[in-house]
Amino acid sequence: MGTTLKDFVQQNKVVIHLGAHKTATTYIQSSLKAQRDALKSAGVALVLPSDLRATGVLRRTFRKSGGAISASSPDPDKPTLGTLLDRIAADPATRRIAISEESMIGAPRKNLACKSLYPDMDQSLRAMPDAFDHPNATFLLALRDYGSFVSSNITTAVRRGNIFDLDALRAAFLALHRDWMDVIDDLQEAFPTATIKVWRFEQFHALESQVFRAFTQGPVTPRSTRVFKTLSGNAMTYILDHVEPKSEQVRIRELVLAAAKKFPVSVDNPPFDLWSAEQAAHMTYRYELDWHEICKAYPGIALGSD
Repeated sequence: MGTTLKDFVQQNKVVIHLGAHKTATTYIQSSLKAQRDALKSAGVALVLPSDLRATGVLRRTFRKSGGAISASSPDPDKPTLGTLLDRIAADPATRRIAISEESMIGAPRKNLACKSLYPDMDQSLRAMPDAFDHPNATFLLALRDYGSFVSSNITTAVRRGNIFDLDALRAAFLALHRDWMDVIDDLQEAFPTATIKVWRFEQFHALESQVFRAFTQGPVTPRSTRVFKTLSGNAMTYILDHVEPKSEQVRIRELVLAAAKKFPVSVDNPPFDLWSAEQAAHMTYRYELDWHEICKAYPGIALGSD
């Protein structure tokens, strides 16, 4: 029997990037993917969304069963995340495995439907390989100001054909019954011996080289441009004004395309924002408080602090 992930992590590093969503994840993943061959030659094996989504690995690993998330797969030819990583670990040339897939902990639509930050994260973490609970496993997670995070979740969900009651979302997230500390507590509870590193999305530009080094232990040439997929405030107004009750997702997506073309994001037409200035300031204040509490509760957790 070849080397398994559990064997691999005893002597080698495994990095698991969990997002969060809307924190330059696509930019990070595309930059890594562009250098996949070079990294493989250096002993770094990448596992990216393109390896997990279309292949069904995510669906099999995190499928729902009776309200819980199950990690089993009876068919060896249709791997789960664990069996896929076992195959990668069996390659003697591999010295580091770097995984980046924000959908492993949830989705913007679920955040909005439950009016919470990653409400099923504890179940999702339990479906991940037990081998991640090791000091040689490092979880990476970018945090973002609550206000802009929720607004970006909304535009992502709308672009995919999902419409939500904005007033209800505003009221629920202003109360913020689940925050970034809860997310990190879930991660630490699930994998108590693993390393956790976080950074603020707002500081990504300054920390970019450190973020990539955390993945590969070496330099990565980033993409020359970053693509921001969002909707302007006027585009959102147009969509909500024209959408009909019980509209099918296909119809909503058609409206989104028309609205984005008619009202593209520009200096004079800023991105959609759910909040008033006073509400945005409140969300930022809460975010600042929580960031300091996280750093206090978990010394050394901030990327670049050690």
